[in-house]
Amino acid sequence: MTRRLTALLGALLMVSTPATTARSAAAAAPVPDAAALLDSVSARYLHIARFDFSGQTHVEISGPGMPQKNKLDIPFRFAAVRPLRLHTVMQNPMMPSQMVSDGDTLWTSAAGFQQYTAQAAPQVVPGRLANDAFERSLDPLQAFARLNAGVSRVEFAGMDTVTTAAGAVRCRKVVATYSPDSTPGAPVMLPRVLWVDEARRLVLRDSLSMLVVHPQMGELSSVQDTRFVRADDATGGPDSLYRFTPPAGSNRVDRIGASAASEGPDRSGQPASDFTLAALEGKSVTLSKLKGKVVVLDFWATWCGPCRRWMPIVEKVTRELAPKGVVVYAVNVRETPAQVRAYLTKSGVKVPVLLDKEGAVATAYNASSIPLTVIVGRDGKIVKSMVGVHSEEDLRAALRKAGVQ
Repeated sequence: MTRRLTALLGALLMVSTPATTARSAAAAAPVPDAAALLDSVSARYLHIARFDFSGQTHVEISGPGMPQKNKLDIPFRFAAVRPLRLHTVMQNPMMPSQMVSDGDTLWTSAAGFQQYTAQAAPQVVPGRLANDAFERSLDPLQAFARLNAGVSRVEFAGMDTVTTAAGAVRCRKVVATYSPDSTPGAPVMLPRVLWVDEARRLVLRDSLSMLVVHPQMGELSSVQDTRFVRADDATGGPDSLYRFTPPAGSNRVDRIGASAASEGPDRSGQPASDFTLAALEGKSVTLSKLKGKVVVLDFWATWCGPCRRWMPIVEKVTRELAPKGVVVYAVNVRETPAQVRAYLTKSGVKVPVLLDKEGAVATAYNASSIPLTVIVGRDGKIVKSMVGVHSEEDLRAALRKAGVQ
């Protein structure tokens, strides 16, 4: 239960965590209506270059499938000197995590696993919305640059005071209602309340409620209330924020959470299990007939949040490498063609889909956790299996291992 709740909490926080914006030297002028204010806040967070924000998110998750309401308080600190220096720390008591980049190397640490990773530092460029889910996770404040996306109604709800380290700040309360997301399994967002410092166009408090259907725990209600104690939009904080020291007892790994139990047996170098599956559109596909090509099998389902974040990365990389003999098939596990079509239409993702209606192929490939991405070499043997969401570079590295240069 604890591990499932941790995964659920992570998915919910990805939906709602804050973002960042551009700094203005002078106080902004009042805006005539709530929609215009929300637009100006989103624009500001899009362009911010330096910031140092900290505070706490209070989370409550409840539902018929839970014996009691789960409550968490998660202190955080988000800082950056964009595009290269980043500091994201969330003291989730169930799974503390930190991501630190000095401009050359990005370190990611999860204390609960006593593991950390290191890779080349990506960039978060001011003025450009991140489309890659991994890049968005580096800078949680970037979610505020999307506050006006999908809004159906915005209205003022009076004034209120938010207490910060700099003192009490009088804020304008804004209530934003969003259009329903028809993607299967997507959370239902209830009206969101934002406490906005009009002078600086910054959100100092954010209250978000969602309804989500979990495959094991049923319908759940999530309430998240985020308060910012520090909201420094002028500096990136001290240089020490961008230096990483591995937590005591931690080991460097290729992927956090990887273990013999979670990854299953290492089948690298073994023949890939052959199969024939019906395609969502078109004829059936037989794996053994694809020898001579590098095949990417992405096991997924529409209800799986990590799958939805990972698939656009798979689509982008494989599309670029198709001229080099790379083909991809998104193997949907135990869902109907109608469910799959509805998701693809809503998301705009364009990948060939195979229908594993009984889950037999997923079982043969040990896809007990999804997304599972299996790279099959030109000789029909497994080159690498990847569980969960990875960076674009991780996928490219796996394909290089398969001989795609």
